[in-house]
Amino acid sequence: MPASEYRTANPDYFKASGIPLLKGREFSTTDRATSPRVVIINKTLADLFFPGKDPIGQRIAWTGEVLKFTGISGDWRTVVGVVGNTKDGGLDAQPLPVTFMPFAQGDFPTGGFVIRTKGDPASLGAAATRIVRSIAPEQPIEKVLTVGQIRDESVAPRRLNAMLVTSFGALALIVAAIGIAAVLAFSVSARTNEIGIRMSLGADAGRSSG
Repeated sequence: MPASEYRTANPDYFKASGIPLLKGREFSTTDRATSPRVVIINKTLADLFFPGKDPIGQRIAWTGEVLKFTGISGDWRTVVGVVGNTKDGGLDAQPLPVTFMPFAQGDFPTGGFVIRTKGDPASLGAAATRIVRSIAPEQPIEKVLTVGQIRDESVAPRRLNAMLVTSFGALALIVAAIGIAAVLAFSVSARTNEIGIRMSLGADAGRSSG
């Protein structure tokens, strides 16, 4: 049975996140809890469910033994849009199939805010946190990050691995250089007497060690 990520979004989420609309429409303010159930899917899910077909107007539902205990199993929803894929699993990971539902029609109350700005995004963190706490003081606030910081977190393990490999490579080069120098020094010291005898017999510097 194909599966997808379950997410909710408000009408401005895709523009704020920079996720392009490929087909159909985005969510609107008319997509309320009492309105017909709709979804937006990403390209990966569209290619998986509807290969070679137009997904707009098709219907999908959440099913399964686990979901039947949540109250959303068998809840058919109409596909109204297709959006581009995102690199949620990492920059080098394959895009995951994702289903977006209007926030007003979602079944889980948690979520996050995406803020787009033309200025320095890092300077908005404190102000955004204050506003959220003034509206919902009991709600926990976690991971107030810019897209750049999220990207850095994603590639941090790979950077660490690259640094370790580079460090071990440099260490191996140093050890090899020390080993070669030690072998040459030992070879010269072992033949010191021989070189001295040859030079005393008239050999020049170029032929004394031949």
